[in-house]
Amino acid sequence: MTSMIISNASDHAAELQVYDTTEKQMQARFPAHSVPKIERLEQEKARLTELRRTLNEEYKSCKAEIAELEKARETITEYLRQTDINRTKDTLE
Repeated sequence: MTSMIISNASDHAAELQVYDTTEKQMQARFPAHSVPKIERLEQEKARLTELRRTLNEEYKSCKAEIAELEKARETITEYLRQTDINRTKDTLE
């Protein structure tokens, strides 16, 4: 019987090694030995996904507003440039 157990253990040495490695990783990530429930992780994922969507919408809105302000700045700069050119022409005439 003992030789049979030893034989089975050697047959599954790679699987046992993966188990040991995984167990060490889990202990490192969850030192209190309490792995979060799948439901809680799914809720957190849904919350973070919604937050990302909301922030992405806000980012797009800000980006559009910045583009609009940049266009306004360019228009004002061009207007002032033209006004300055016209003043210079009027002064020279």
